[in-house]
Amino acid sequence: MEQYMGSLPGTSMKPILRGEKEKIREEVVVYEEYGPVRMIRSHRYKLVYRTPYGPHELFDLEKDPDEEQNCFDDPEYRNIKADLFRRLEKWFEAYTLEKYDGRKFPVRGDGQMERLEKYGTETTVFKSF
Repeated sequence: MEQYMGSLPGTSMKPILRGEKEKIREEVVVYEEYGPVRMIRSHRYKLVYRTPYGPHELFDLEKDPDEEQNCFDDPEYRNIKADLFRRLEKWFEAYTLEKYDGRKFPVRGDGQMERLEKYGTETTVFKSF
């Protein structure tokens, strides 16, 4: 099995669980990938990017905590969207192994059935219908 050789991106959540607010970073960013969908969430914003065609979503969680207003095409959010997208791409460039890049695997509704390392092909990893 191929191993990632760099440092890992994770940070312990223990200070948050213990209520040690002075040890919590000002901004916590969550990165997620599900097939061709990538997401970055900061304290205020959430960008969902579906490769290659969309639909893409951007939410201002301070103004819209229920995520009802998609701001992706709103010119007011152009710079925020660009910054979040750059950060998302930079993260995946640093931590994605090419052969396991989720953008290459189809999403059919049941999710990932096995660890990618176990088989390494879309036909064995994702359930077919």
